Amino acid sequence: MGQREYDDFKLLVKEWKDSHPEEYRAFVEEIGTKSFRVYNKMIALASRYVSGFQKAVRKQILDSSCGSVDLSELVMQFRQKGLGEELLRQFNGQDRKSIVPAMLAWMYFGDSFETMVAHGEDLLSQYRYNFLYRAGIVALIKHTIDISIKEGFRTQADWDSFRKRQKAIKSGEIVDWAVDEVKMEPPEEDTVEAEDEVPRRTPGRKSDRRTLPELLFDDPERYMAKIGHRLRTYSTESDLARLYIALVEYRIMRQCPIKTFRNALQAQYEDIRIVNERGIQRAYQNLTTPLGPNRKLMKDTGDDRAAIEELKAFLSD
Repeated sequence: MGQREYDDFKLLVKEWKDSHPEEYRAFVEEIGTKSFRVYNKMIALASRYVSGFQKAVRKQILDSSCGSVDLSELVMQFRQKGLGEELLRQFNGQDRKSIVPAMLAWMYFGDSFETMVAHGEDLLSQYRYNFLYRAGIVALIKHTIDISIKEGFRTQADWDSFRKRQKAIKSGEIVDWAVDEVKMEPPEEDTVEAEDEVPRRTPGRKSDRRTLPELLFDDPERYMAKIGHRLRTYSTESDLARLYIALVEYRIMRQCPIKTFRNALQAQYEDIRIVNERGIQRAYQNLTTPLGPNRKLMKDTGDDRAAIEELKAFLSD
């Protein structure tokens, strides 16, 4: 499946989620319980394509006490056995009992990573497991978080927020956590401004309400069509932060506050739910954080730079 086919398929999954709210809600509620019934169904599905799947995962857990997890062999077997094609067949099928549509919607658009980590923490709190098993769970939690960041599904800021919330739940200090979260929200206009284009807000100045056509330099109709197509498949906080960076670096859009950018997108694409500016701000701050002794920004390294360059190529195509 190429990138375009993948984007189209992800859009189909999003459309299914939006048109089947009850089925999706039921799946999310069940997977949030501690019965593990849905997990057993997913494991059974995987086991039909890779014999010994459960045994391989169990071995991986027991062999991962040092903190590293290598699931590459299992992933390769899934590809060779055609698991992806079977998931596509079941998604397009008429079997209402199949968990595949809801499972894919949850994995793409739900709190899938957070739920898996929370379940891992629940297992660690059950003292009936021995040291090796518990160490393996720790390794798998670390692997889940690492993959989510490397693949761009979550940011470091997302996991920091999740960690604080989990700590508050366990300690019972929910009110303190909620108050701190509210205080962390930055003033609505004190974000990402270009000194040569958008003056810093002063008392009495109206908020920046420029529309997307007003923010774009040239050929706005062409770029708005491309941006709209992109938003229908890439709409997380990280996706929008990268989109902002690509648009500004490629001189397609003027620099502006993140709030202005977010509101302009929502006004232009009313049929798409644009995430709150606070999450985009956090993702942007994460991408513009200096790393290592050379102080290179995160957006200029590794997968983040590759994703931004791919975005530029898409916009210029």
